[in-house]
Amino acid sequence: MLNFGSKPHGTAFVAAGAFTLLAVLCLIYSVGIYLYRSKAIRTRRASAKFYDRWGPNVLCGALFLAVGLNFGFETHQKGWW
Repeated sequence: MLNFGSKPHGTAFVAAGAFTLLAVLCLIYSVGIYLYRSKAIRTRRASAKFYDRWGPNVLCGALFLAVGLNFGFETHQKGWW
């Protein structure tokens, strides 16, 4: 993200921090789901929920929002609007 513009500025650091935080949250979510499902398989629980309705939607929405904000900050920084 810092190499996206001609030189790093404040909004580039904010966007890079947001994407880094989002990546860490994705990793934590993925590991949590993996541990939950692997424990359910090991204990042979039939009632384990293997379908997550909200997690992927929230992660994709947050990624979409971060990309949109980055686009908005970069176009505003370059004076396109």
